[in-house]
Amino acid sequence: MEKDVFDLFHKQWGLVSAGSINHFNCCTVSWGSLGVLWNKKIVTVYIYPSRYTYEFMKENEYFTVCFFPESYKSSLAILGSKSGRDTDKVKIAKLSPIECGNSVSYKEAELTYYCKKIYSGFFDKNLVDDEIKHYYQNNPKSFPKSEDGDWQTHMMFVGEIIEVIKR
Repeated sequence: MEKDVFDLFHKQWGLVSAGSINHFNCCTVSWGSLGVLWNKKIVTVYIYPSRYTYEFMKENEYFTVCFFPESYKSSLAILGSKSGRDTDKVKIAKLSPIECGNSVSYKEAELTYYCKKIYSGFFDKNLVDDEIKHYYQNNPKSFPKSEDGDWQTHMMFVGEIIEVIKR
């Protein structure tokens, strides 16, 4: 399976999941990266604090990032637009969760990165390039305001890749 690493997140979208098979949540992400940091192979994803998945990412040491065949794009759209707080969005999306180490993957995923969280932190708004600040400030539907009335940043989660599972 040959994929353009840049298209994985941007065009194909990923599904981030955290928690145990008995209590987890997931959300679709289009912002992410693969690389090397601190001599470790890593996945980086960016989650809004208002997302239910954010709570699971903060509370758990492990998470997965899964990629699916193109035919699952509508399922990923559901998982990115509905909250797991008040609905079983995985069931609605017709995915089959499976245990993956200390986290969750899906039978339908063609590629899963099983990761151990090694860093998390917010972007420092003062250090973001002006063009990016403008992007946040001019897309209020995509980037809601924080409690102080300013734009809200994403939390960056960096995970060391423990295992890569290809189906």
